[in-house]
Amino acid sequence: LLNATAHQVDERVPLADLRTSDAKKKSMQENAEAYRHELRLRMPDGSERWLSAHAATRGSRIFGVSFDITERKRAEEALRESESRLRVAADGAALGVFEWEIETDRVFWVNDRMYEIFGHAREEGPVSRPEFVGRYLHEDDARLFDAALKNALRTGESLHVVCRIKRKNRSQRWVQ
Repeated sequence: LLNATAHQVDERVPLADLRTSDAKKKSMQENAEAYRHELRLRMPDGSERWLSAHAATRGSRIFGVSFDITERKRAEEALRESESRLRVAADGAALGVFEWEIETDRVFWVNDRMYEIFGHAREEGPVSRPEFVGRYLHEDDARLFDAALKNALRTGESLHVVCRIKRKNRSQRWVQ
């Protein structure tokens, strides 16, 4: 590809990537906007590489660089596939998935199942620790929860506790 013409390179780029590239190139030339684009390139052996191209105009010339980002794109795709498998597994097992930043008490409920478990509307957002303890945690399980949390923080192990929650409709659920 070192001695390839622009046309020969274009033939190796998927049409959708080429159209986006052409639009960005036009905007760069007409509006002096920086060109940044990630595109696929079919190699002569049939393999595919990903390139990150950056360019800008200086006077009547275009200066640019391209980087091979194939490994990053492969890692991103592997992560997407892994996250997809995790979603399927969590949905199949009816698991509620959350993340909790203990220091800041920021909570992220990752899937809809968390809202279903708590009988909590998505519009209300996830609950903080004080809200969980005061509004949802069964009072008879508060010490158990607190001890498990302190142990997890002290040892660096996972938080694991089985306790009851009270839902808004006054029903109870056991959660792990």
